[in-house]
Amino acid sequence: MTDPVLTDHTREVDEIGAQVITLLTRAARLQRPVPDMLRGPAAAAEQPPRLTEPVDFAGFLVPVLAAVAANRGSVDALLAGRPSSWEAAALRTLLQSAGCENEELLASYRRDPIHIDVSIEAILATDVPVAPDPTDPSAPWWRPLLGPGESFDEQLSALEQADGDAYTALEARFADRDLADPEWSAAENRLTAESAARETALRALWKARYDRYLAAFRATVLARAAELGITVEIEVTGETDPDKTRDAARAVTDLWATDTLAAQLYEHAALHTPTELLTTDAPEETSR
Repeated sequence: MTDPVLTDHTREVDEIGAQVITLLTRAARLQRPVPDMLRGPAAAAEQPPRLTEPVDFAGFLVPVLAAVAANRGSVDALLAGRPSSWEAAALRTLLQSAGCENEELLASYRRDPIHIDVSIEAILATDVPVAPDPTDPSAPWWRPLLGPGESFDEQLSALEQADGDAYTALEARFADRDLADPEWSAAENRLTAESAARETALRALWKARYDRYLAAFRATVLARAAELGITVEIEVTGETDPDKTRDAARAVTDLWATDTLAAQLYEHAALHTPTELLTTDAPEETSR
């Protein structure tokens, strides 16, 4: 029985192949004008003939293939389907000759825009180096970025627990209350409002941290892209709502599997963007 998935894949490959063949054949048939200096005496005639010659097809095709490699992220990513084949070896040699093993030259061929989705939740879950390691001075000592009780979820849970305890104590103080008692109503409303204000302030504080970190991460990516000579559009996004970052982390695409160049920019920014932006607050934030 024919596998419909394989059939669809084969059909798509054949359709793309036919389109590529048509375009490359069209390019191969192009003629370019011969420069005057190469026309000889005919160039001095009152009406010099229009002389043409075949287009430099190899000079046309190699940058095209290099751009495809750059759009895929690397030569290795481009050839990942069957890297040990003779076709892959020949194409690798060609692209190496075009300079595609050099990340700056490869980046200059890029034509597709770059999209990077930052997982702040993943950044928070990583360990950070602290030097030196007490047991091995030649190696860094690693520790979690956040200690026990320092995450947003833990702080929110602690706040909710404290508010629950306060409400229980309030109920005990008004154990014989009449639901219509204005003093009880006033105390309950005040506690509810204070609880909501504390949770709102906590969320705002963490969102400000995430916003600052994402802005710094974006700036680091763009600076590195400029160093590499990347001129295509670069979009750096990320979820900064602390209530949604965990779900967003699950949806982040593996850039190493889809776009090696984007993955390299991500890793560079993750290494060079200060994580203190996620664990400390700006003066205007703490004064709220």
